[in-house]
Parts: sequence; C-alpha cells; structure tokens
Amino acid sequence: MKIEENESALKHQFGKSLLQRISDSLREIDPSFDPVRFHRLISSLESLEMKPRVHRIRDELRRQLPADYLKALLLLQKAVKVGKLHGFDLWPFTEFVQTYGLDYPEASLAALAEFTKRFTAEWAIRPFLKRDSKSTLRLLEECARSEDEHLRRWASEGTRPRLPWGERLHDFVQDPQPTLPILELLKFDPSLYVRKSVANHLNDISKDHPLYVIALLKRWKKEAGQEHALKIDWIIRRSLRTLIKEGDH
Repeated sequence: MKIEENESALKHQFGKSLLQRISDSLREIDPSFDPVRFHRLISSLESLEMKPRVHRIRDELRRQLPADYLKALLLLQKAVKVGKLHGFDLWPFTEFVQTYGLDYPEASLAALAEFTKRFTAEWAIRPFLKRDSKSTLRLLEECARSEDEHLRRWASEGTRPRLPWGERLHDFVQDPQPTLPILELLKFDPSLYVRKSVANHLNDISKDHPLYVIALLKRWKKEAGQEHALKIDWIIRRSLRTLIKEGDH
C-alpha cells in the first residue's frame, strides 16, 4: 500500500524553489557561482526528510563556495542582503556556520547575529556555547541589551538547556546559573516574543531544578511591582506549566 506524500510538509521548503533562490542570490554577488551544478542537488533531496535536506544543501554550499571559510561566509552574508531569502530559507546558512565556523568564532557569531534577525540562529549558537561558553555568553548578554527583539530573544532561546531540535546543553542542565544574567536582563522585556522565550527557558530549567525556578520567580514577582505585574504573572504561568502538569504545586 502506497503512503500518500504530505505536500504541505515543511521538508518541501527545502527543494527546487529554494535552490533557485539561493543560486540567484549567490550569482548576483558572485558570477562564478555555478547554478547548474547547484541544482543537481534536487535529485538527492527528494528521498530525504527535512533536516537531512538542510544538511545536504549546507554541504553542497561548502563544496561550491571558496575553500577559505571567511570568504565563503562573506558571500553568504552578502547573499542574504540581496533580499530573496527569508525565514527557513536561511537554515542551511546557519547550519553552515555552526558546522564549519567553530574555529572562527568572532566572524561566525557576527554572521549568526545578522542571520537571526531573519531566521533564528538558536540552534546554531549551541556548538559555540559548548566550545567556549564564557565568551559566547558574554556576546549573548550584549545581545540581551539590544534594541532588536530578535537579538534579545536569541540570547534567551539559544541558551535554553533543553531547546527542542537543538543540542542539549548538558552543562546548563546541571547548573543553570550561567544563563541567569541573560534572563535577568529580559524578565521585564516589552516584547511578548522575548518574554515567551524567557518563560520557556525557565520551564526547561524547572525539569531539573524546580526549587531554583520557584525561588527565582518569587523574587521576580516582588521586584515587578505594579508596572510589570502582568508580565511576570504571564511568565510564571508559562514557566511552571510542566511542574503544574506533574502536580508539583
């Protein structure tokens, strides 16, 4: 019995039309880029699920772009600025950075900061946190002070201990203290988009350190006053949802 293919599945975003947008963007800033060779990917994508498709595109970019990582990265950054790539289109680009750019943290993290404004780099930041947590956390603390809500959210979401689809940050699972300065900066954030990430971050922590989260939220509640009371009440409900579901009141 043949199983019907779900044509609306997210994996289909990583197909022929995306290859066209990527090759058009790269050709616009690098006429030597070979779109014909790049489009040969399509036959190998059709049998793959979503993330293997992303990896296949990422690896083909590595083969076709300059061998010098920094030159290749600059081309990807310029290609994004062409304006034809949006949202999940950029996933192969963030994968490129996290896979091939660990030895170039300054340039790689700067590129991810640009990309995350268009498509979240929350997964891509995690190998850098594992490689050098102190330096990466310093950068993310600066992002938490940014006027751009995407950068502020990146600071919280990228450091979540148990981020879905992302590598688990085992050190932060064991000890949540290193991410606290970021959460403190964002606890009264004006953006619900950011506060939702803070609450999800705390919900992650609550699975391993429930008393830590409860004590933190009690303090935040006292500090909130009338000005931020509604924000903190919302964060409390969302942060404790797993504990409440498990009956830990």
